[in-house]
Amino acid sequence: MSKSSIIIITWNSLSYIKQTVPVLLNQKYKEIEYIYVDNGSTDGTVEYIKEQIEKNKDRNIKLIENSTNLGISKAKNQGVKASKGKYILMLDDDMLIENPNFISNIVQYYESLHNPAFLMPLFLDKEELKDGYTRTYGTYYYPFGIKKKKPKIHYKDIMAYTDVIEIAIAQGGAMFIAKSVWDTLGGFDESQKFNLDDDDISTRANIYGFKNYLYNMEYIVHLGFAKRQDGKRYALNERTYYSGKAKSILKNFSLLTNIYMTPLFGFKAFIEAIYHSIQLRYIGIFFSYIYSVYIFVRDLPDTLPKRSVIQSNRKISDKYILNLVPPKYESKGTLSS
Repeated sequence: MSKSSIIIITWNSLSYIKQTVPVLLNQKYKEIEYIYVDNGSTDGTVEYIKEQIEKNKDRNIKLIENSTNLGISKAKNQGVKASKGKYILMLDDDMLIENPNFISNIVQYYESLHNPAFLMPLFLDKEELKDGYTRTYGTYYYPFGIKKKKPKIHYKDIMAYTDVIEIAIAQGGAMFIAKSVWDTLGGFDESQKFNLDDDDISTRANIYGFKNYLYNMEYIVHLGFAKRQDGKRYALNERTYYSGKAKSILKNFSLLTNIYMTPLFGFKAFIEAIYHSIQLRYIGIFFSYIYSVYIFVRDLPDTLPKRSVIQSNRKISDKYILNLVPPKYESKGTLSS
């Protein structure tokens, strides 16, 4: 049995980790190390994790403490660097995994796949449990960049699909990968704290000739969707949204694709910033977009050399990635390709 490493990034998440940690420690897979990377929490998160380490001495639990919030990419890279597992599962701190056989199941599924990079577990926001319709089944590209507003699909329809489901992007809340593949990809880009992780490295995996898949045999639950709906929090995300997504497009795609996708994505992000400023009644969202455009331009001297490295390792054309689409769903829980 190969060792697997579960890496959880935390930041002021006490209310969530009190729900997620105890059940996660119930995994029956024997060779697991749990690595918590805390980004400067001040709400008791660190103290709670230390209590769990003391109470569960039979479990291999490690804690990495950062004095400040280093962001998603750097913290996840820290966790992977400290890990010793053949496989890695990266989780947000608000992901609830209740099935004690989850790691055993996903390892077995991963090993059955052809040339996998990321395997993304299907997950539902807690608010979606009532009706069962979700958008968290992987992400795909269209001419304007990544498609955020995908159609909602019932999770039973997704789980009913009997063939493998290839996706362009594994969404960052839960990402499973072999560490050897991770090392080939070079980890997350650390040039900004947020919005430069899942779509960037997933696209790079495709460029390098790997495939990303959806693990649809079961689902896990995302507890923290509601925290994204606050206007000020949205503005904070907007400060890095355009720059991160535009960097990912510039680095990973060919010059021809960039000629049309970069301006189209910029236009879409501009309209969205205006719309959400009005919808959430917070003008700071629009000013955050302007700041993010500045960050993208400022960081070009850092981004362009990274683009050169990625393009020199290209194994497939953009067309393959851009042609990836979700299966067409039929009614009553059946799917068709």
